[in-house]
Amino acid sequence: MKKQNLLFSLYTILVSFFIISCNTVENTEKILKIEYTDITAYINGIPIPSYNINGNTAIVAEDLNEYGFEVFYYTDPETSNTSLEIYYDGSWKEVTADGILLENTFVSEEVSPSGIITHINNMYSHEINSYNVNGKILIFIDDLAIYGDVKWYADQRKICFDYTPDWEITLEDDHKGDTSKEILDFTIKANKNSNGTFDSTGENRNYISDIRLSWDKEQGLYIRFSLYQRVLSQTTELGRMLYDIVTIDKEGEIRYPNADIANQHVTIYVNGEKINIKSVGEGLGNGHHDYYLYLDTDIKNKENIQSFEITYK
Repeated sequence: MKKQNLLFSLYTILVSFFIISCNTVENTEKILKIEYTDITAYINGIPIPSYNINGNTAIVAEDLNEYGFEVFYYTDPETSNTSLEIYYDGSWKEVTADGILLENTFVSEEVSPSGIITHINNMYSHEINSYNVNGKILIFIDDLAIYGDVKWYADQRKICFDYTPDWEITLEDDHKGDTSKEILDFTIKANKNSNGTFDSTGENRNYISDIRLSWDKEQGLYIRFSLYQRVLSQTTELGRMLYDIVTIDKEGEIRYPNADIANQHVTIYVNGEKINIKSVGEGLGNGHHDYYLYLDTDIKNKENIQSFEITYK
């Protein structure tokens, strides 16, 4: 009898545990619903139909084809897997959207993950979440930030994507000065002139080539410069010291977890403000060695740059 009672008790515990477990799983599942939204979404100033999914603004991915994007399905010939690919660079396609918003046809419907791998692409391919509603693939407008700015204006009840192009400022090389002596340091100062271009001066400026201040959506703001073959023997020791500040080598391997050494030897100012270095990369070309100093600030608009300066000591 005791054995039967014990077995019954164990059975009761197991059944109770199973019921609790099932309820726990059911309660933790997220049920997404698409609902009406009074928020207007804009793509480069043109309204686009938008929807509310759990408080986030979503748009139909295929609609972006009318806003200058390239959106298409791709089937990998090797795996037969199909993905939805999104590309944009601000100039590929003509914008055909008329900006007229029709009545929201997706109201209070359940949303499920699309089951389609969705990529948003620029220099790299990024997988993003996507959802299926009546055969339409929806993505969050925030994911377009890879191409520019997505800003929310609460008082106007609108959310806007605006494309931001990559840019760079390239200084003219100085090959006129004497480069016969060995150097261990250099300073480069660049200032915007009345024509909107940049004049540059500095100590040992003529040893350093291909100097650029650049911004792109993947890397952010960075300074790039090169040591060329013509001054290789005069910059041998400088090259060794520059190698010591590299945090990511040309194969992409991390040498140091931070840029502390670089910040000890390199001083950078942008618009008169001192900027720290986040990381330092390197590259090799035909007869030159390249260095990339990635900066701990973000200036997306080229017109906001008035001056920049780099000193290595």
